[in-house]
Amino acid sequence: MNSSSQKWRHPGGKLRELAPESLTDAELLAILISSVVKGKPAEKIAEEILASFGSFKGMANQPLHKFLEIKGLGDVQIIRIAAAFEIARRIVKQGKRGLTSFPARQFERGGTEELENPHVFNAPNVVKARGIQVPRILGEPPKDIINETKERLFAA
Repeated sequence: MNSSSQKWRHPGGKLRELAPESLTDAELLAILISSVVKGKPAEKIAEEILASFGSFKGMANQPLHKFLEIKGLGDVQIIRIAAAFEIARRIVKQGKRGLTSFPARQFERGGTEELENPHVFNAPNVVKARGIQVPRILGEPPKDIINETKERLFAA
């Protein structure tokens, strides 16, 4: 039987053979919760969860006790779901840290002295945000404005 016509008895087999992105939301969720109620497959429970909360995003905003209202979910399954959402949140948070702007990275590496580096003012995101325009409008070089700011901030 070729894989395009393969019928899996569990979404885990489909994930293994075709890749995670080939699964529906209910199939992905079914892998997390497994089946705990005899005669009620995990996919059916997953479909009920998604119907109740609308989407993964809707699920993520629910207190854990709301999941207890779904027949077939116990503490273990709810904890697995909560852990999966926490992993997703941390991935997003780590991704946001990776998007730190060039000037911020320069500051992290060299403190305030690095902010005087002319490359900071020519960074694409600074130019795109017109961050350099204010000093030019004021008629002062950016380095002078930064030095004055540093003196005011760090004066004893």
